[in-house]
Amino acid sequence: MIGNRNQIPWFREWISQTFDLTKGRLVVHLPAAGTRLRMLKPIIIQMVKICEEYKIAIEFNVTSGDGEYLDRDVEEYSEISVYSIKSFLPSIRANGSSPHPEYKYGHQIVVRRTDIKNVYASNEITQVDIIIFSFTPDCSESRWKEGACNALDEELLPGGLIIRTCNTIDLSPISNLITNQKIPVGNQDNWYDVWQKK
Repeated sequence: MIGNRNQIPWFREWISQTFDLTKGRLVVHLPAAGTRLRMLKPIIIQMVKICEEYKIAIEFNVTSGDGEYLDRDVEEYSEISVYSIKSFLPSIRANGSSPHPEYKYGHQIVVRRTDIKNVYASNEITQVDIIIFSFTPDCSESRWKEGACNALDEELLPGGLIIRTCNTIDLSPISNLITNQKIPVGNQDNWYDVWQKK
């Protein structure tokens, strides 16, 4: 279904057929994600490039209670940090020769170094377009206490996507698999597949 592992036709199809482009900004949440954004960098790069084509911004919200931060040279950092996409992505070259044009649409990464229950309690993240889901947060005081499917269903907008990575939780009660299973990213231990909310 997908040839080059770094190409993501499912994302282009979803944006063109399901996502409301008039919103202008696509919101992604990575709950309890830690380093997951870095591990999926080839996919993230493609998502940003496609959003540029459709003239919308993409915002990645990383909830990371472990304190992971993107700029390893920073000695002091706050509970919430906002990064431009350029600070995370490498210089991309078109056709291997000239630098990729500047990103125009305000793509960003918001890192919250706090327990996910605090994020939900403050209503900072309510409903999102895409969830990149790796592990169920260890939190009995939030929507996750009823299980992953309940939490994902509550947070994800109708028709939204779940990018399931490196876990085998059955998402079929709330969504349909729209890609091959376990598409590798980087090495054989790092993989993802994509589900669309019913």
